[in-house]
Amino acid sequence: SRGDTKDDAYRMGEDVAVPKSLMAKYVQELRKIATAHDVDVRVIAHAGDGNLHPTLSVEPESGENPLIRLSEALEESIRVAIDMGGTITGEYGVGLIKREWLTWEQSQDVIQIQHDIKSLLDEKNILNPGKAI
Repeated sequence: SRGDTKDDAYRMGEDVAVPKSLMAKYVQELRKIATAHDVDVRVIAHAGDGNLHPTLSVEPESGENPLIRLSEALEESIRVAIDMGGTITGEYGVGLIKREWLTWEQSQDVIQIQHDIKSLLDEKNILNPGKAI
């Protein structure tokens, strides 16, 4: 269960998608990333659509800079998904955390179009103000 314990800071789950033909290769890359950063990785997936939920974790007392290692592993896992022709989000969308990664995947022109569409549909900016789009 997900509680508000200090150990939650040492676990990061994600929601990426890659082409189905590359799912096994992505999991192999995740294992390499985890080993390189000395973190653990577990993956659940919706294999039918290429959506993966890798969870990276590290023990709080394990080695130097556990949270930095965890964050670096997470970002590397996102970049690998994009490099494989995937996306930073398979089903949950872009909010506050993924906002910085949006530019890794989409051009400024595409992001501006999304802002323009939101402005047309939400003139008073009352729908999720301050979020990614």
